[in-house]
Amino acid sequence: MHSFSKRLTATAWRRAALLAAALCLCGPPAPTQAQTPPTTEPAPAPKAAPTPAPSACRREAVSTPLRPLLRRARFDGALAPDQIAITYIGHSTFLIQTPGGLEIGTDYSDSLPPSFTPEVVTMNGAHRSHYSDSPPAAIALALRGWNPSGGAARHDVTRRDGRIRNVTTDVIRGPGSILPDANSIFIFEIGELCIAHFGHLHAPLTRAQLSSVGRIDIMFAPVEGGYMLGAEAMREVAHQIGARIVIPMHYFSSSSLARFVSGFGPRFAVDYADSPTRLFSKATLPKRATLLILPSTQ
Repeated sequence: MHSFSKRLTATAWRRAALLAAALCLCGPPAPTQAQTPPTTEPAPAPKAAPTPAPSACRREAVSTPLRPLLRRARFDGALAPDQIAITYIGHSTFLIQTPGGLEIGTDYSDSLPPSFTPEVVTMNGAHRSHYSDSPPAAIALALRGWNPSGGAARHDVTRRDGRIRNVTTDVIRGPGSILPDANSIFIFEIGELCIAHFGHLHAPLTRAQLSSVGRIDIMFAPVEGGYMLGAEAMREVAHQIGARIVIPMHYFSSSSLARFVSGFGPRFAVDYADSPTRLFSKATLPKRATLLILPSTQ
């Protein structure tokens, strides 16, 4: 039995060797139809895509000038001899333009510079958003509302057809921390109009300060921020001043502005302007005291 298994195994090995030799002599099987290699002729070049017809919409879009994202930052028309133009730039910055060509920027700062260079700027020292350490050289006159050397700043200057003077007030830095005369109320006397910018007002006005400010037709009133007067106290100042136009400034939300406006009650009319610029004259001031809300140019 054992010798038979050995003979069977040897026979199997011989058959395997003969089959392998036959494969080597015959080579690989002929390729089938699917395995036929591709012809060597070059493929035809792809046809060029047709040129698209010109787009009338695209031509119109390219030829139409782009509109600036910011609103116009100044009044470009001619002012009557008794008119002034006021434009709200933003925060506490306004541009006042006179018929004599004088341009005044209030609370000029590096954080919100106008897109132009006024001839005169006023500044306050409460925060960086109210002044610039290095105003452009093209500004002819930069009036600081504080005195860097100490004491009170005193300004009373006339340029072209405008007179600019100031009344100083104190700035509160914290409980028990007061900077005397670090803020100024700037008064602009142009023709028959008197305009006052109250800067960063932190305390109610004294009788002496009210007397120095004098008669005011248009008042820029700060609404909120830090140790500034609250809305109720600021409304009391507005009543004391008796301006015919009160323009809110220095507010950080529409809700705080709404609260400030609603607190005046029916005694004041409310005018929400569509444009940041409004023209004023003594003859056209409203008979009823009015809160004028100007949108900013920013």
